[in-house]
Amino acid sequence: MTDSVSRIRELSPAQRDLLLRRLAGLEPPAPGPAAPDGPAGPDGAPPLTFAQERQWFLDRLSPGDPAFIITGALRLDGRLSAAALSAALDAIVARHEPLRARFAAGPEGVVQAVAPPAPLPVARVDLAGQPPAAREAAYRRLYAEETRRGFDLAADRLVRATLVALSETEHVLVFSLHHIVSDGWSLGVLLEELARLYAAHVRGVPPDLAPLTLSYGAFAAWQRRRLAGGALARGLAYWRGQLAAPPPVLELPPDRAPGAGPGRDRAGAACAVRLDRALRRDLEALSLSHECSLFVTLVASFMVLLMRLSGQEDVLVGAPVSGRIRVETEGLIGLFLNTVGLRARLTPDMTAREALARVRAAVLEALEHHEVPFERVVQDVAPERGPGRHPLFETFFNYTPSPPRSLDLPDLRATYEAPPAMRSEFAMVLYVTEWEGALDLRLVYQAARYTEARAAALLAQFEAVLRQVAGDPGLRLGRIDLASPGGILPDPAAPLLRPAQEPVPAAIARWAAAAPEAPAVAQDEVVLSYAALTARAAAAAGRLVRAGLAPGDVVAVEGPRCPGLVVAMAGVLWAGGVLLTLSPDLPEARRRLMLARAGARLGLQAGPADDAQAALRAAPGLVCLGLDAQGGPADPAGTGAGRASGVPCGALPRVPCEAPARVPCGAPARVPCGAPARVSDGAPAYLFFTSGSTGTPKAVLGSHGGLAHFLAWQRETFGVGAGDRCAQLTGLSFDVVLRDVFLPLVSGATLVLPPAGTATAEAGIPDWLERQGITRLHTVPSVAEAWLAGAPRASLPALRHAFFAGEPLAASLVARWRRAFPGAGAVVNLYGPTETTLAKCHYVVPPDPCPGIQPLGAPLPQSQVLVLGPAGRPCGLFEPGEIAVRTPFRSLGYWDDPEETARRFVANPWGDDPDDRLYLTGDRGVIGADGLVRFLGRLDDQVKVRGVRVEPAEVAAALRAAPGVGACAVLAREDAAGVARLAAYVVPEPGAAPSARALREHLRLHLPAPMIPEAFAFLDALPLSANQKLDRARLPAPEPDGPEPAALPRDAVEWRLAEIWRDLLGTEAVGIADDFFDLGGHSLLALRLLVRIEQALGRKVPLAALFEGPTIRHLAAVIRRQPGPAPPLVRLRAGTGPAELFLVHTGGGTVLNYLPLVRRLAPGGPVDAVQARGLDGEAAPHRDLVAMAADYVAALRALRPAGPYRIGGHSLGGVVAYEMARQLAAAGESVALLALFDPPAPHAPPEPEEAGEAAGARLLAGAASAFERFTGRATGLTEAALRGLPPAVQVARAAAAFERAGLAPVPDGEEGLRRLLAVAAAHRAARRAYRPPASPVAITLFRAADGTSPGAGPWAAASGAPVREVPVPGDHVTMMAEPHAGTLAERLGPLLGPDA
Repeated sequence: MTDSVSRIRELSPAQRDLLLRRLAGLEPPAPGPAAPDGPAGPDGAPPLTFAQERQWFLDRLSPGDPAFIITGALRLDGRLSAAALSAALDAIVARHEPLRARFAAGPEGVVQAVAPPAPLPVARVDLAGQPPAAREAAYRRLYAEETRRGFDLAADRLVRATLVALSETEHVLVFSLHHIVSDGWSLGVLLEELARLYAAHVRGVPPDLAPLTLSYGAFAAWQRRRLAGGALARGLAYWRGQLAAPPPVLELPPDRAPGAGPGRDRAGAACAVRLDRALRRDLEALSLSHECSLFVTLVASFMVLLMRLSGQEDVLVGAPVSGRIRVETEGLIGLFLNTVGLRARLTPDMTAREALARVRAAVLEALEHHEVPFERVVQDVAPERGPGRHPLFETFFNYTPSPPRSLDLPDLRATYEAPPAMRSEFAMVLYVTEWEGALDLRLVYQAARYTEARAAALLAQFEAVLRQVAGDPGLRLGRIDLASPGGILPDPAAPLLRPAQEPVPAAIARWAAAAPEAPAVAQDEVVLSYAALTARAAAAAGRLVRAGLAPGDVVAVEGPRCPGLVVAMAGVLWAGGVLLTLSPDLPEARRRLMLARAGARLGLQAGPADDAQAALRAAPGLVCLGLDAQGGPADPAGTGAGRASGVPCGALPRVPCEAPARVPCGAPARVPCGAPARVSDGAPAYLFFTSGSTGTPKAVLGSHGGLAHFLAWQRETFGVGAGDRCAQLTGLSFDVVLRDVFLPLVSGATLVLPPAGTATAEAGIPDWLERQGITRLHTVPSVAEAWLAGAPRASLPALRHAFFAGEPLAASLVARWRRAFPGAGAVVNLYGPTETTLAKCHYVVPPDPCPGIQPLGAPLPQSQVLVLGPAGRPCGLFEPGEIAVRTPFRSLGYWDDPEETARRFVANPWGDDPDDRLYLTGDRGVIGADGLVRFLGRLDDQVKVRGVRVEPAEVAAALRAAPGVGACAVLAREDAAGVARLAAYVVPEPGAAPSARALREHLRLHLPAPMIPEAFAFLDALPLSANQKLDRARLPAPEPDGPEPAALPRDAVEWRLAEIWRDLLGTEAVGIADDFFDLGGHSLLALRLLVRIEQALGRKVPLAALFEGPTIRHLAAVIRRQPGPAPPLVRLRAGTGPAELFLVHTGGGTVLNYLPLVRRLAPGGPVDAVQARGLDGEAAPHRDLVAMAADYVAALRALRPAGPYRIGGHSLGGVVAYEMARQLAAAGESVALLALFDPPAPHAPPEPEEAGEAAGARLLAGAASAFERFTGRATGLTEAALRGLPPAVQVARAAAAFERAGLAPVPDGEEGLRRLLAVAAAHRAARRAYRPPASPVAITLFRAADGTSPGAGPWAAASGAPVREVPVPGDHVTMMAEPHAGTLAERLGPLLGPDA
């Protein structure tokens, strides 16, 4: 391709844009330096390009990752010359130096070595003997396996070839190149040169290839000199401005639960579609008319789609840009790509024309500064990082050049075959390729996160966007129709059937006729049969009618949970009245307001009621009738004092009924009472009040048809029937009480009431459910969390279905429910506002729940659930919008509020029936490719935090999955300046005590920074409203979190890591929970960090571990998990020459107390320390001090075979050091220094071995006191606060207190603290049993001036050797801490070193 037209045609669309701009005279590029004549790397080795450096960094992040290889295959039909093919491949390798390169880590970074030309081995696979189908399948398997084989950049040749023989005249050449030596353009160069070289070898003529005028290494040197000038600074200045305050990483919500670890499964899958030539022509015409390239039109349309699907108006995607900015590079094989971030702010009100202009400007500006290495951009912008997530984008757009699809060779036809799906570096990558006048779209996605259906839907929506934008550039982005592709979304114009329903009273009466003696209602020992229930309901109905009830009149019912309350509720429906339930839990003022708003003239008071609950008796103008606890007539006043409309409540006329006033509860009435009133489906049946945004409750009027429709569906769908026992645990103010009470009664089952006075959220409910053999249960997630907080012992083997409703159901709650109740049956999520009648969606949670909040599920029969955009248009699949419910079985609207009814119950714009209405729920949701509705939160709950739209429900779902969280809530509160800030309320699991620090660390693994709550409040329980939902108004205002102290190292590994961080980052303020990148680290510094870690600790840490958790705490955990025993000696200070000091742990087993001293010592040789056995849980702690010292001597001599030795120990460590020195001397070794730092007396006084709760409280409080004095930080932990608690709770409280103070003494939280206590107990026993023998080694005893050490005398007597006493300031603990550690170092220093 030498002519200009061909060159322009082969330019990437982005490059064409830049070319046109420059030809038009817009900002012509400054001339760059000329290309060098040759390589300019050290020692003659060619330098790396910036793109190669980034690729090497990515490989270190995931070594050998096949996501970074380019694989292809050529199907060769005809007579193949294998020799000519090998010769052509060898010539290509000799011609292009990157194909001979290897890359290894050096002291200052990566080092490249280019080998001399050598033949390329070509593997041979012969499948010719197999049947055609079998050999084709074998080849496909081989090709797929090749895409999964990575490269070792330091050891492997970075190009591979395999020749597969399918028959004598059919072969396939499968080849792979690592991305560090190639790119998409290189693939075209490779195939073109292969064709020319093969033809030349077959024909025996010289190849028709022009010599290369520029080597890849020369280009790399030229690029570095070019950017060493002002180009780099100018480019970085642009990117800092363009990417300032970047939006959260745009990543569409996953379909599948991510893995348990912080990393990410990058296994890829692909979905492809071809856009026809006509659409391509339309898009080119659109591009031409708007002075932009096809690339701009395509990427702008893609960004529009992402804006619509994410709801995020600040859109940032990645795109590759070719760095072949010199003509001489066109014929080179090598990596020339760089990555740029394309950012545009798009709004639904913007037109497609405006979006094109905005994206075009962003593309042109990006291309002007595309040479700046992407890693330098990231380093300068310093975005928030998340584990396993790219720092700026997870969505990538790649307009790729098309390699030749076919080649004509001598006697051979070669056809290119694209590889199957490979690993995907990003969550989603959209590849667009021009081919034969059409556009091929290929979406590669991470299969662990997304389904094929999701990918296919996205491609269909992208095509829809392209067609609509091409057809009408003036179309507003919010009006683009994404709902058309596919047939999954409901059709709002389709008619909905309205079959007649059997009213609830009629269904109950039918069961009473069929099984009169079957149990209907049970509470404790009281059981009402169906006959007794219907008789008493009919009697209550008759009394209401005689008191003046007309059809549709509101009847208020109140009373404690008892059979009489069920009779009252059934009686109101029996009489044709409208049921209004008054919960005793509601405030008196609220109940009075409900009565007044409802206009109730009649009331039924069931069971005993005290004055605080008797709203009916006090309501003016209301006739109050009484029922006893079993549903028989009673005086509602109890004493006859209550009056209503001048009629004594207890003297109201009784309905004639031959049943006695006190019928035996299980016996049927002797004379049938009145039949239920005849009602239509549309007749009003009940009235429930919900909260209103204005503070005034809204009354929702439900119908008989809607109630019956739901109950019949639930009964038939879940097989509820005779023999079922259904619990009634819902409060009277929540409409769920209707399904609680009436589902069993219309199904022939038994309604089981808990004992009177039982709080339904109390911890003992699960035990009651098991004793009662409950088979069906309705509850609210908040209530279930309260049950689980009580650590229930029941397993609920009889429970067949647990129905959750009223609040979002989180996967974490489902998992805890199933762990707590392994015998329980299915979990069902129900969804439906009160306005739509009980529920209109259901979802049976599978064994592997969806991540986060569970789907709302599929709609009920004769119902549709739509998702609507801001203009009322249907949203497409996965596009968020407002959930709207369409059903003829909805409620009748708001009581006496036609304006609100008209606003929320809107006419269906796709139909012409005035009764066909949509209820706008105010909930945000999406519909997935499976047709299921998913809940995203409330429209009115969304807040903007630091400019980012945040859904508190999403934050709460992530928080619930954190270890130790039993229940939680997240909401936004405004501070004094009116700024929205997130606050989290956490109820810990039993025995757990999570800290705000730990919860923040958990959330940072899953959420961007603006979604991390700024304040945490820990509660014993979340406040619940009368309807058992979270009562947000009662959540206290959390105290603002003060700055958390930097968490101190907890062992020697963390100490060494902290020292490395301080040195590399140039800062002293390093805590083990601090983020490496927040402290100024970047990707290039990260590589040096890992080299330093390997040098200091002898352990390799993968780069991915740093990005998964960029904290010392996480890296130390990775090191500890590595196979092999941990070395007993740890290096506290690096140095040259032999170690100059060995230190022995204290009684607790750790060496943390030496850290201030080591830092204060003058520079010199290494300082090593020995940690106690047992702290890591891999071995039992020592209980014999002589054996302990012998083990330590063996480790010391393995490191340093001969003396002189210098040994020291603080407290118990001094006693162990003495025994080590004695053993070394006995072995003939020289001990130049034995330093005892405030040791105890050589002979321990006899003391009883403590155990139990009192001992645990004393030890933990003592440890807290020591750490407080050592660090100056307060834990708030006292012996009095721990005394009397179970040991497990003591440890949990102590671990949490240490965590909050940032000075946990050991890793692994509670488990680590338990191991520390075990080690300390073993060491106390070892010291009590030890009697020090005499020793010839002289002792230097550093005595704390304010301590209680016995001093030199006892040790001189025990050892028989000279003892020199050196006083130091401080007490037994603080002598080792600042500021006294400086004095101790001054007095110890002269005794160290080779001349001491």
